[in-house]
Amino acid sequence: MGDRYLKAIFAFWGITDFTTISADGLDVAGNDADKIIEEAIMVAETTARNF
Repeated sequence: MGDRYLKAIFAFWGITDFTTISADGLDVAGNDADKIIEEAIMVAETTARNF
C-alpha cells in the first residue's frame, strides 16, 4: 500500500517511471522468509540491470 503513496508523491515531482519490488508473505507463519527475500533480491538485481 505504501507504493501507491510513493507513486503519487513522485508523480507530483514529475517522476512517473516507478517500479515496486516487494517481498510479500514474510509475516505468514510457515513461509520461508529467506527464500522470499532471496527472490526479491534477485528481482531487484534484474531490475537494476535493466534500469
